[in-house]
Amino acid sequence: MVLQNDGETPEVGAAEQAAVRLRKGLALQVCATGLNASGDGWAQLPGGDQVHVEGLLPGETANARIVHVARQARRGYGRILQLQQPSAQRREPQCVHHGRCAGCPLMHADESLQRELKREMLEQQFGLVVDEVVSGNAQTGYRWASKRVVGGRPGALLLGSYARRSHNVADMRDCVVDHPAILICAREIQRRGSELAIAPYDESNQQGDLRYVWLKTDGRGRTLVTLVSAATESRVAELAAQLESPAGLAWATQPDRGNTMRGGQLKVLKGLGALSVELAGCSVDVGPLGFLQPNPPVAERAYEELTAGQSGTMAFDLYAGSGVVTALLGKHFEQVQSCEAYPESAAQLGVAPETAASFLARMVEQGPTSAKPSLIVANPPRAGMGGAVCRLLNQLAAEHLHLMSCSPSALRRDLDLLVEPSGCYRLGSLRAFDTLPQTAHIELVAKLRRVP
Repeated sequence: MVLQNDGETPEVGAAEQAAVRLRKGLALQVCATGLNASGDGWAQLPGGDQVHVEGLLPGETANARIVHVARQARRGYGRILQLQQPSAQRREPQCVHHGRCAGCPLMHADESLQRELKREMLEQQFGLVVDEVVSGNAQTGYRWASKRVVGGRPGALLLGSYARRSHNVADMRDCVVDHPAILICAREIQRRGSELAIAPYDESNQQGDLRYVWLKTDGRGRTLVTLVSAATESRVAELAAQLESPAGLAWATQPDRGNTMRGGQLKVLKGLGALSVELAGCSVDVGPLGFLQPNPPVAERAYEELTAGQSGTMAFDLYAGSGVVTALLGKHFEQVQSCEAYPESAAQLGVAPETAASFLARMVEQGPTSAKPSLIVANPPRAGMGGAVCRLLNQLAAEHLHLMSCSPSALRRDLDLLVEPSGCYRLGSLRAFDTLPQTAHIELVAKLRRVP
């Protein structure tokens, strides 16, 4: 390894490398040994510090410069200065925004290499062993749902995403992974919004109007758009009146600081109030603020895996969302009880909004008087279920527990609480699904069975 300091490039031995303190501006040679959950190549220095380099693939060597050092961990983040030994499976990215937009950090790698790197990441970093990463046919144009941050200036709106480690908005015009129907709506919003001189929201001074745009399609050409403003005093309705491509338009507000893009105080402005989407043979309605899997064709296979192999009298569906899993379980169980905390999704399921912890606590309290489920299915958000929910699941002790997770780290934490010796379950199978090609994202389905 070669370390560079203030323009000098002295070679140092292992002992000197171990004593080097990571700091912003430090340049060094890195050979990546693994992939992190953000899609960066990383390596561990002799002294124990980690260096994560944006755009570096495992097995590649590059000169890199540290641009950020974590406060709480011995970890530095860098950018490539010069690529020295590129991978044979490195390719030219298909998108002109690659490197600025943070959306597709693995686009410079062949899809087969992407899946192998994800499989290795699961095993090396999280101890999650899968035989393969199941993929679909489409590697571009596959996203049925996309959230955009509004940037630019009045007269020149920009719809994009936050650049890495910043709140600078990177352009996503003609994004190659978004469904064509989404691109049509995004172009029209950007054009009409610029013509009307709509002011983008500026986080630095908390001024401006249009903040986020959320686009969803049913895969058949119809698109549902939610315009999210920073306040109720807004020109959103004026903009919506000019838009012709969306099948439905809604308005929500998000006045708070932070990155929550969903918003509240929903109002349907015109057209459809929900999209009817076919998933795994089930028709579900997805509203303006409802969750839609970005890649339904691959998500269908994950849902089918999640619900396959069991039947009986009673099943619970936790974090039920749009209701796809509830509908699939309904084909094999006499009764399915759904739990969903978000009001819009809960209303579509016909249940009162309730957290998984509250729902499970009620079931535990009812005890033998209530029908005990033979299967509990849970598809929690990225943060995972957490200690309280896992403890209640161990108390309820259903015969089978199936989990779907978009976060390997969260799934690992939950499994550590559910699987013996901490919990009452054993892990029977684990499968991985490549729902977001060109990214490090992975969807996992774990099937657990209660220990006799």
